Amino acid sequence: MKALDDLPRAWRLLVGLFAANLALGYTTALGYVWNTTRMAPQGINERFRGNEGDPDAVEIAFAKSFQEMLGLTHSHVLAMVVFLFVLGALTLSVRRPSPRWKMFLALEPLVALPVSFGGLWLAWGVHPGFSWLVSASSGLAALAFYGQLAVVLQACFAPAVSEAS
Repeated sequence: MKALDDLPRAWRLLVGLFAANLALGYTTALGYVWNTTRMAPQGINERFRGNEGDPDAVEIAFAKSFQEMLGLTHSHVLAMVVFLFVLGALTLSVRRPSPRWKMFLALEPLVALPVSFGGLWLAWGVHPGFSWLVSASSGLAALAFYGQLAVVLQACFAPAVSEAS
């Protein structure tokens, strides 16, 4: 199998533009999450469990319904698994970094996806303390995602020289 670095320029440009647009979409989504939860356990709990009983709340947030939780999980998991798989496959196809790092970067977001959404369900329906699991797993997934983008974009726009060359 050819490394991404060895593909013709047009293919590397196509993949690079795909990755750049993916970065734009993901970063926009993180901006939305920051705006609605501040990416903190308390914000996650208010967003999903509501804060109707808090007299000091600046804005009233109602608890998500079961149907809202199903819809959110369904749409996010189905969409995210596709682009995480594609980006992970691209990550595995680059020359750098080491195979161990590539495997971690490619697999970590796919492991974090069910952990994050499972944690969200647990924080919503069992105990608010599970929001820490959501924050931790989602944060690590975001770091791995941006690591994948870095290695894929590097392979597209500054490819490694083939050992055979």
